[in-house]
Amino acid sequence: MRVYLSEPILQMLKSKKDDSIINGQSFLSLSSLQIRLLYFYFCLHVKVSRYFTIFTVDRILNDLYISPCKPSSLRSRRYNIRKMLQSIYNSQENIMDFNFQLIFSSDSTKKVIKSIKVRRSKVLMLN
Repeated sequence: MRVYLSEPILQMLKSKKDDSIINGQSFLSLSSLQIRLLYFYFCLHVKVSRYFTIFTVDRILNDLYISPCKPSSLRSRRYNIRKMLQSIYNSQENIMDFNFQLIFSSDSTKKVIKSIKVRRSKVLMLN
């Protein structure tokens, strides 16, 4: 997976004065590019609030993947999104500005991630 960032976004990552969209320290503390992409996705879609925003696996899938695919590829992509959600949830101790809660489906015998609740608790201004 390749992620191309525009020059303004790269400047935001380097900036220590304006972290209104993305916190560079949180971003760089994440272990993989996929998790960083998911973090950036949440930065763009979640405003500071005391309320959680719910993102379903299918919504994230539709927003992050632009190419159509076969049913087998769709299952694979859903699996990858679920892995990414589990990883970002496990990494939340390194993410200063978000809180995450996983929501699991209740209709199967095994636990499958159905969606994630995301709350942006603060925007940090670091010097």
